Amino acid sequence: MVSEAASTRVKEKTNLLACVISVLTTFITSFTIPYLINAQYAGLGGKVGFVYGSICAAMFVMAFLFIPELKNRSLEEVDQLFASGASLRKFGSIKTERAEQLYVEEIHEAKTKGSDDV
Repeated sequence: MVSEAASTRVKEKTNLLACVISVLTTFITSFTIPYLINAQYAGLGGKVGFVYGSICAAMFVMAFLFIPELKNRSLEEVDQLFASGASLRKFGSIKTERAEQLYVEEIHEAKTKGSDDV
């Protein structure tokens, strides 16, 4: 999800950050579960689900609020959205030009300039 929601300019750094967070989260979870379940430490047993369930619910809310909707958008359109400086919540309603349209317009402008010079 994170790799699709980044501008092409920072995609490598975003993917690196996502991988680091994933490894750290996996380590912390794997390290803490035995201590949370075991009776001589926290002794939560099945209640550990409430701990990790609440973290999961909080992350769902964060993802809903801070990751923009990019459904049916090309990478070029995503770059246009980030370059526009618009709020992430407004990405779904902003009109962008597809790469094919930009290419056709560029060709048309080049032909028009060429005919004006002649």
